[in-house]
Amino acid sequence: MCIRLPKDLKEWNAYKELKTEIDNLKEVLPIIMDLKKPSIKARHWQKVIEISGKSLNYENEDNFYMSDLIEAGLLKYAEDIVDITDSADKQLKIEF
Repeated sequence: MCIRLPKDLKEWNAYKELKTEIDNLKEVLPIIMDLKKPSIKARHWQKVIEISGKSLNYENEDNFYMSDLIEAGLLKYAEDIVDITDSADKQLKIEF
């Protein structure tokens, strides 16, 4: 819907901020989906916490929000997190 706005509105700072926010979400959502896989264990979350330097309340699903992951700045550490999630997937395959 953001793309379909009139051209004049696309010049506004509010539009530019919204577009940036949407683009960031598009990039971070695959990382969040990877972290939601069943192969991700507490040790993997600990590595994510070490890398990001942010405290994440991953053990308590009732108080763990997507906004916490976004605020942790995971995009800066995307490559490292992909390595962690890929490793978790490989370990799961080995266990079976």
